[in-house]
Amino acid sequence: MRFIKKRFILLLILSSLLLVASVIYLYQNYQTPKDIISLIQKVEAIGIDEEYIESFDAIITINDNGQLEITEAIEYNFQNTQRHGIYRDIPYSYNARGGKFKIDINVLKVTDGNSNDLSYQLSRKSGNLQIKIGEPDKYVTGLQTYRITYTANRIINYFDSHDELYWNVTGNNWPVVIDKAYATVFIPENSSYDSQCFTGFPGSTSEDCRINKPNSQTVSFESESSLGQNQGLTIVVGLRKGFLPPPSWLQKTFWILEDNFYLFLPLLVLVIMFCVWFNFGRDLGKKKAIIPIYNAPNNLNPTEVGALIDEKIQTKDITAILIYLAVKGYLKIKKINNNDWELIKQKDFLDLQDWQCGLMNEIFKHQETVKLSALKNKLAVQMTKISRHIYSSMTIAGFFKTSPSKIRGYFTTLSFIIFIMAFLPFISFLLLKVSIAVSAIIIFSFGLVMPRKTKLGTKVYQQIKGYKMYLSVAEKDRIKFHQNPNKSAVIFEEHLPYAMVLNVEKKWANKFKDIYLTQPSWYEGNFRAFNSLVFVSSLNNFNKTVTMVSGRSAATGSSGFSGGHSGGGFGGGGGGSW
Repeated sequence: MRFIKKRFILLLILSSLLLVASVIYLYQNYQTPKDIISLIQKVEAIGIDEEYIESFDAIITINDNGQLEITEAIEYNFQNTQRHGIYRDIPYSYNARGGKFKIDINVLKVTDGNSNDLSYQLSRKSGNLQIKIGEPDKYVTGLQTYRITYTANRIINYFDSHDELYWNVTGNNWPVVIDKAYATVFIPENSSYDSQCFTGFPGSTSEDCRINKPNSQTVSFESESSLGQNQGLTIVVGLRKGFLPPPSWLQKTFWILEDNFYLFLPLLVLVIMFCVWFNFGRDLGKKKAIIPIYNAPNNLNPTEVGALIDEKIQTKDITAILIYLAVKGYLKIKKINNNDWELIKQKDFLDLQDWQCGLMNEIFKHQETVKLSALKNKLAVQMTKISRHIYSSMTIAGFFKTSPSKIRGYFTTLSFIIFIMAFLPFISFLLLKVSIAVSAIIIFSFGLVMPRKTKLGTKVYQQIKGYKMYLSVAEKDRIKFHQNPNKSAVIFEEHLPYAMVLNVEKKWANKFKDIYLTQPSWYEGNFRAFNSLVFVSSLNNFNKTVTMVSGRSAATGSSGFSGGHSGGGFGGGGGGSW
């Protein structure tokens, strides 16, 4: 019994001594009731077996070239758990400025609290550089200190009014409590003019932190209370312009291309499309020297000449065929005013080609006269039919390998689908949208020149170029080229529709400006002084009217001082134990 009392008294004395020691410790380290309450709350929140970070202390030096040198001292308390070590995730790739923006991070060393080197492994995943510290066959417990030293480039934001460090010190992806977070920034001499800090979850604008400026080259930050899971400390330091050299435009361009590899997509598409055109779009046959000829080759009409020279049907080709048929006596063209014309039927169209006959019958519709203004949009439908017919007939005749309208249709459809892809919801980067859209435009552009002429088509194409040369050469050369150099209205009118589709009608008319004493029988206008130049000018107005009635036309990061928040800027990430 007496023995039991002695043991009880001894236990009571030991408990009292432990209580006194605890009070002394609390008084030395937590001198205010608020701190004691905070400690009690922290213990309750963490629990005796829960890991937490006692201190996260970052020392940041801004070098004269804008590079950062950073040392993070992380005092990690594993408490009673046994782990191998910790890992630290630091983002190096950000979704910013319309695309990807990457910073350069170079880990220099990892040591413990006594500056002894620690084993670590580096890996990159999902835009984060992971520093995994520890060894798989060794365990640690209790309080451990990890010092990570690394450099970071491309961190400074350059604005018109100032330069800026906007840095997420701790990161917001720690699954443990951070009891205290500190950051000390050493800056170029006398270059700091403002600073700010934020704490809490990502997006929080809470400023539960203190800022101290002991001298002109140092700014320090400290969180005023513990940071819970996924909470962090973010700092902003403004620098006066001129202390740090901004990167050149050439360097910025290189960085943009390096960070956003998909900007090379249009170049890749350009190379691919060139190869496709080179192998499947180039005209067959050899191109020879152009020799002038005096008539349209292979008895082609003006519309067919226009289709072969540029591989497309345009309103001027329809205008030319109307004048072509007027010259041959099938209709008469009468000018009513500058905005309207009248077509007058002169004889039946039974001996014309099918598409020409169909066009004339559609225009007149059992009438003898019709105004162009009354044909609103009808010619547009006819142009589609005419284009299809001309391409098909010229393909059958052996001028094209495949109908140009089909070839262009394939590439137009493909480019349209790709262009639409640029605006799909999952394409979030502006630069990627632009790259896809530009690629679609490249495909569409190559589609325009992809129709391929056969050997016969290439031969006749070169003859048409020679015919164009004849229509546009000087008079002294025309006398050499033409067997009958006498000027006449018949020669002028016979070749005029061809000159129009080849865009040399003014040159052609200039050589015949003195041949007309009266207007031609197939044309009626209100001219007091009539000559070939005035005539061609009037016909150009006629072409514009045809065009109208056919419905066709001729061919950076943001500043932390404005909208800053916790989790903003560069840096960040998080970590944990393993």
